[in-house]
Amino acid sequence: MPKQLHGNRRLCTLIVPLGLILVFVAACSSDNYAPITGATDPNLPATEFQYPPLTDEVLANGPAPGFSFLPINVLDPSGSLDAGNRCDSMADCRWVERRKGKNLKIDHLVEVKIERDQLPQDTMVTVIAPVGCWAVIDCYPHPLQFSGMVEIKWKVNELNLPDDFDYSTLVPWYINDNGEFVPVEHEWRGNYHELIVRTNHFSRYIIGQRVD
Repeated sequence: MPKQLHGNRRLCTLIVPLGLILVFVAACSSDNYAPITGATDPNLPATEFQYPPLTDEVLANGPAPGFSFLPINVLDPSGSLDAGNRCDSMADCRWVERRKGKNLKIDHLVEVKIERDQLPQDTMVTVIAPVGCWAVIDCYPHPLQFSGMVEIKWKVNELNLPDDFDYSTLVPWYINDNGEFVPVEHEWRGNYHELIVRTNHFSRYIIGQRVD
């Protein structure tokens, strides 16, 4: 069944085949509706764009030699491992006015903070965690360029990592137009509570873990 997320005049619907991320269908309803892919003017045709599929092979190979994708443990409301739905997709999509800005959040994973005047125009923005058991997000519209550096805040302290986890092994990455993962400059806040990345455009972002 598609997973639907509600809130603040929006409805996001994702359709995700098991084991292979091929396509998503996301519709955002708002008082100021616009397509979420491509053109932000609802009178212009949308330009379809998809990030490369997250196949089992891609996930097994990691973003680069010596690195793996970071798996995360999703808890159910009782605090137990949610084995049945731990890989569900999650999304937040919002109409963001250039002069106001807005935050988009996926609970217990990430927050994208857009300040006022960072967008070139009013835009429907979508953040998707395509596979909920991995630290991966896809941001749309791509390749939207910002007027400033938008902050992506990974909530590492909410990922239910082991007590003895070595946080120094974590490195954030983004995917470039050639489909290659590139490491991103980052900083930590708190006692490894939040991993902060800043970017001037939307892409796919992940947390990788050094394994060699």
